[in-house]
Amino acid sequence: MKNTLLLLIFISTCLLSVACGSSGSPYIVDIDNADGDADSENTEDSDLDGDENDNNSEFDNDGVCEADAETHEISSDNDCESLFDRDEEICDSDNDPECADCAENDADCDDDGHIDNSISVATFNVRRFFDTVCDSGSCGSGDWEEQLSNAEFTARAAQIADAVRDMDVDIVLFQEFEKQPCLDAVNDELGDEYTVSIVAETGYDASIDVALLAKGEFIRRINHGDEPLHKPGTTSPTYYFTREFPEIHLEINGEKVIVFVGHFKSKSDDDPDRRWAEAAGAYDIITEVASENEDALIIFGGDLNDTPGSNPINELEKNGKLHRVASELSNNLAATYRYNGSLQAIDHLFVATESSGAYVSGTAESVRGPSFGLGGSDHAALKADFLLP
Repeated sequence: MKNTLLLLIFISTCLLSVACGSSGSPYIVDIDNADGDADSENTEDSDLDGDENDNNSEFDNDGVCEADAETHEISSDNDCESLFDRDEEICDSDNDPECADCAENDADCDDDGHIDNSISVATFNVRRFFDTVCDSGSCGSGDWEEQLSNAEFTARAAQIADAVRDMDVDIVLFQEFEKQPCLDAVNDELGDEYTVSIVAETGYDASIDVALLAKGEFIRRINHGDEPLHKPGTTSPTYYFTREFPEIHLEINGEKVIVFVGHFKSKSDDDPDRRWAEAAGAYDIITEVASENEDALIIFGGDLNDTPGSNPINELEKNGKLHRVASELSNNLAATYRYNGSLQAIDHLFVATESSGAYVSGTAESVRGPSFGLGGSDHAALKADFLLP
């Protein structure tokens, strides 16, 4: 009887210890927060749902997701949080065939095996990458077209590939590639890492054209180079895009991505009205596509040969339907070109704000080489991260 009584007292003491919060219990919450620890089980009940009482909404349909640029963590808005949630889908190649590729392809997963919901994009003018054939018949010193030897061609492709490798991006929008073999040589140097390789030819000898390397699946391409353009408020003269203006549809990690690549009229033999017309035409095309593809991430980038505050860039930024990602940077940090010692931001990336996806605020970066220009070019590249739909 005595032993039974002692056992009952012992059990009761243990039960009271758990109920009252023994320091050994993993379920105990420091209600008074005496140690200054912000962690609490009550965190789940805090106002993180971005409702009408939340004045700190991080995503206001402006195409920008305010979040930590490295960790992609967000804590205050459902719209933005859903885009960033890497725990939403977990790669389980054993039980989910759709995740099998993810387990084998590090580019599609983060370090924890979660499907990565962001992609990185760069625009880069490589500066006149010609091949080994003289198409124009004039390739001497001082001529427009440069005919490279086999060794020079290989070295140039390797130089550009090194720049792309260092940028570590999912999509590169290029300017000034002569032909498809030039781009193929770059991708070959990269081990054919990019599954989509496109040069949008304008079709004349010794042209320097826009191009794209991208990871993912190619869906289709629509060219807009033959569409008539006008300076806003006028019907004459009629202009056309200086280079082809391709609309490229991709699928990345199961999501729809539409990319536009541009290279507007240069300021050599300047025609600012043509650049303005190109910007107005690009704006109309991109925003119309965005209205028809609300479930896509839509990005536009390229060498637009004009700076923030100019008529062409203002035209693209009007109404807030296209967000210029480097708008959060100072001119010196956003600059991608140096002219007579002056730094200029003439290469740009935009995201359509009325479709899905968003720009990751804080990730825009001018990527430069030792002497400013990157990879043998006189241009730096512009790089940024975007969230998939």
